[in-house]
Amino acid sequence: SGTSKNWIQVKAVGNAAILDGSESLAGNWASTTTNKVWFFKLNRAIAYLARDGKRFYNYDTLAGLKQGAGHQNVAMSEGWFYEASTGKLYIRNLDDPKNHSWQAPKLNHAFDINARHWIWIEGFEMRYYGVRTDGCGVCTLNASHIVIRKNKIHHIQLGVYVNWNGTETQGNDTRVELNEIYDPPV
Repeated sequence: SGTSKNWIQVKAVGNAAILDGSESLAGNWASTTTNKVWFFKLNRAIAYLARDGKRFYNYDTLAGLKQGAGHQNVAMSEGWFYEASTGKLYIRNLDDPKNHSWQAPKLNHAFDINARHWIWIEGFEMRYYGVRTDGCGVCTLNASHIVIRKNKIHHIQLGVYVNWNGTETQGNDTRVELNEIYDPPV
């Protein structure tokens, strides 16, 4: 932790500070017996997938993916599903997945601030985090006097997540300002 007169400042200089929590899934796609369905042996869970820099639809079940049936049986021609028991990432894609770039999160959070205080984060681009549904750019737990400003946070389930359960003696004082936080549509 810092102090009121001595903040811990993590500031990016220029436009080169990109924090990317993903890995590219190039090559190694195997086709299945179901038309337009491929799999990738990922061997780790993910809660987000992007194709060519755009969020890719997450099917509720593998059966739904194979049938092209999304949530509440809405017809969905493309998307993904991770099967934990086999470690396989399945996709339904209209063309060969090797024709695309794939961004799969390998890390869950860009910044974790747990029970720390007087911290300032500024000027970063944070993208493609989320191996679980609580993946985020900046996650705080019982942290106070936090400044999160002038960041670009995208392709993440939760851009900024502030959680305070009251176990710390200091109060929660978090300032989130002048950030660009978005997730491109499916």
